[in-house]
Amino acid sequence: MMADADLIEIELGPWTGLSKDEVRRRYPHYYRHWIEHPETFDQPGVEPLENVRSRVVRSVERFITADRHSVAAFITHSVAVRVAVLYFDGKPLHLYHQIEVPNLSVYRLTFALPEASCEVARLK
Repeated sequence: MMADADLIEIELGPWTGLSKDEVRRRYPHYYRHWIEHPETFDQPGVEPLENVRSRVVRSVERFITADRHSVAAFITHSVAVRVAVLYFDGKPLHLYHQIEVPNLSVYRLTFALPEASCEVARLK
């Protein structure tokens, strides 16, 4: 087992430790922006989704490059799972809230090399 800092949860800054209701009350403008346009969300202190996506993709690509014939389990948080699913399924970040990631859910990414195509499936 290896730890990878690129798979940590999103930095929530001033939202850390708050419930959704508390965020909605304290930061109504930002919360609405997060819900309606997560791809351009830009509250100071909160990590943009583009940053999360970049580091998660970097982690997966680093693994694929190191050993093209291995199987791995990446254990991470819901934000990282959503951005990975969108990226490897060729979908834009504005669909972020449409990706369901219930607790203990599992997504399988199957890479076909050398074409570097990817099949994304949620296991039930």
